[in-house]
Formats: sequence, structure tokens, C-alpha cells
Amino acid sequence: GVARYVKMEEDKKMAEFAVTVIDEFQKQGIGYQLLCKLIEAARNNHVETLRGYVLHGNKHMLSLCKRFNADIRFDDPYYLKADINIVEQAR
Repeated sequence: GVARYVKMEEDKKMAEFAVTVIDEFQKQGIGYQLLCKLIEAARNNHVETLRGYVLHGNKHMLSLCKRFNADIRFDDPYYLKADINIVEQAR
């Protein structure tokens, strides 16, 4: 699996994130652990919000984002925008 974020050019307190786990290793908690580490790294780098774009049909990623109390909204016909507030996350 891999996780990354890139700070937004227009707002350095926000970063776009992505988490990928290959199919054969999904549903084992790897995505959760990667996102925990990503949140920790983002917090240490003064990021306040992680934003991910998730396909409407990606139920597993949407479920993972909800575990972090993401604010999930429609962005366009294909993607949902999931904002995870880093400040609210327990240390």
C-alpha cells in the first residue's frame, strides 16, 4: 500500500491525499494504518485539512473516510470530496 499528500498551492493548510492498497491486501486494515500515519505526518507539517477525491462507487474508501469523521460532499458526477479535519483527530 501507499499513501501520500500534496499541499494545495492556494492554501498551505490543506493537502490533497490518496491511499492505495492493492486488491489482494484490501480489507485488512492497511488503508486505516496508512491514513493514520498520513494524518500524523500532515499534523507535523501544519496541515489542518486532508482532502481526498473518491469515486462514488468506492464504498471501502468512503467507509474509511467516515471512520475519520470526514465531511463528504458531492464534487462532480463521478467523485465525492472527503475532507478530514486534522485538528479534530485525536493525537
